[in-house]
Amino acid sequence: MRGFCAMLAAAATSALAAAPKVPAEHWGRNLVANPGFEEGADGRPSGWHMPPGQCAWDAAEKHSGTRSLRFTNTDRNVYRLITAPVALIPGVRYRIAAWVKGRDVRSRDGQDQGAGLCIEWSDKAGKWLGGYYPACKAGTFEWTRIEDETGAVPAEAASAHVVLYLRQHNTGTAWFDDVEVTAIRGPALDFGIVSPHYRATVQRPTEGKKLGLRVRLNLAEHDLPKGGLSFEAVVAGADGRVLATQRSARRAETQEAGYWVVDLPQLAAGRYTLAVGLLDAGGRRAGEPTTATFRVAEPVPRKVTLDDAGRLIVEGKPFFPLGLYLGPTEDEHLARIAAAGFNTILCYGYGAGKDPRAYLDRAAKHGLKVIYSIKDFYEGSAWYPKQGAASDLDQMRQYITELRDHPALLAWYINDELGPPWMPKLQAAYDLVCDLDPDHPAFQVLCVPSQNALYYGVTDILGVDPYPVPRHPVTMVGEWMDTARAAMWCAKPVWCVPQIFQWANYSKDPKDREPTLGEKRAMAYLALIHGAQGLICYSYYDLLKGGDKAVFERRWREVSAIAGEVAKLIPVLLDGREVAADLKGAVRLRALEHAGATHTVAVNTSGEALDATIAFPKARWTRRLGPLEAVIEATK
Repeated sequence: MRGFCAMLAAAATSALAAAPKVPAEHWGRNLVANPGFEEGADGRPSGWHMPPGQCAWDAAEKHSGTRSLRFTNTDRNVYRLITAPVALIPGVRYRIAAWVKGRDVRSRDGQDQGAGLCIEWSDKAGKWLGGYYPACKAGTFEWTRIEDETGAVPAEAASAHVVLYLRQHNTGTAWFDDVEVTAIRGPALDFGIVSPHYRATVQRPTEGKKLGLRVRLNLAEHDLPKGGLSFEAVVAGADGRVLATQRSARRAETQEAGYWVVDLPQLAAGRYTLAVGLLDAGGRRAGEPTTATFRVAEPVPRKVTLDDAGRLIVEGKPFFPLGLYLGPTEDEHLARIAAAGFNTILCYGYGAGKDPRAYLDRAAKHGLKVIYSIKDFYEGSAWYPKQGAASDLDQMRQYITELRDHPALLAWYINDELGPPWMPKLQAAYDLVCDLDPDHPAFQVLCVPSQNALYYGVTDILGVDPYPVPRHPVTMVGEWMDTARAAMWCAKPVWCVPQIFQWANYSKDPKDREPTLGEKRAMAYLALIHGAQGLICYSYYDLLKGGDKAVFERRWREVSAIAGEVAKLIPVLLDGREVAADLKGAVRLRALEHAGATHTVAVNTSGEALDATIAFPKARWTRRLGPLEAVIEATK
């Protein structure tokens, strides 16, 4: 693993050195001209491009000011957008928001419906590069603020537009007002506790022990002194009382990623806060410090934990999760999954599914571990299962305390792609899991790579779900893995969610085809090559869609074949010694030495046959690989 971390650390340092130069006036200013539609003439707000015949000022309905913009669509086959240009800076993140009111906004089938906003960017040639799309709101509803935060704008972006719209094939009326796009200034100093690795938990006694920190600086975006800055760390108890202070003689440069050690005094078991800030040459605080939580605990063996290499340790033994997202949990399906070589399941139906303990019992009967989903217990989220007067945290508490002692439980699934605006709730959920269940880690999955680092302090395991086929190259898997591992400082494990579904199940576009067997294998192998320490494939229930038994059986043969190949490699992944890797070439490679043999995982990511060669300390591996061919081979 050290080889991966060295490469990713170099990439992260390079990215820091290229931080964007942002004019001071860019921060804190709404970049949308005429955000409340107050200015204009001849019935049309200035600064906005609108579809004719569908938009109008409305003085009777407004969130603020004297009017709003009303948009009506009566033909579900008509899809029109309201757009305005905004000047964004590559490398910067943005908060986007608008107040929206709706009347009968819906699609025919009840899927993919609602009114809202998004932001999109294009390159110099006008080619669409992507964007960010907050969840829309459907039906009839009063004024509601829809907001979210983007990832970093890509370096190739030359233009951008904020978009107001009804989802495609939706009809109804929506009113829009007070649209916002504002730049998000990152902290001058950010850090992660990388040692101890797991939950930043220090075992007692603590005197003489240390916290290892990775520190990122971003002084270019802040009005701070240009020289003479140093670091200060402050340890405080739960009551806010300062217990220790340490200053570093090391000077803080403008852009820097570094390592710092903080010495600990003797501390009782409990939760503590570490605040790290900057001091000027006179010893005065410069800017606001950044905080993180660490814990002190008695040295007690845990049922499930993570070791310093990022491996899951289950009942004292290393464990590589090879799993599936699924819907049905009857014995027929669980037996099929276990027979294929999978050892882990994650069912979206729990949470609040019927009789969760019976579900865990069924999994245990088939030798399967369960990542239990509590990802919907956030009030205001799309699938929030309101249960009486109980709060979201109370509902989580109920399930955690009821199920934490079950032998099939592997981890808690606390987030499925919720963005940064949910961070206070995610932090509260993560703290609750840590406090109530020190025996099982928290796992979450993200889909915006440039936001990964924001979640360092609210998870034990990070997952990424790159689903490239058919719109992107399979190398997207490696790119997302590298970005995630760098964001986690190589201190927290990263798992991958390989794609085994067809996008047409969701987009309804027949061009969004199913991945071929070769593509499915390549994506899974690429995840392993780029350091995934768990694979949870998405999804079993997608394989069942369509109702054609022969199609399901063909899909299942393909997925089972890949699972069997990976399952045979698990001892190597858990205990092998890294001997070589190539994470950048057309042929991606990773080689590990185990039990007297060198095991090579290789994927030809190109569309033509290529010769692959890799030198080991005592041997050489050469292989001609066809287009998108993926192999696992052992060399004595």
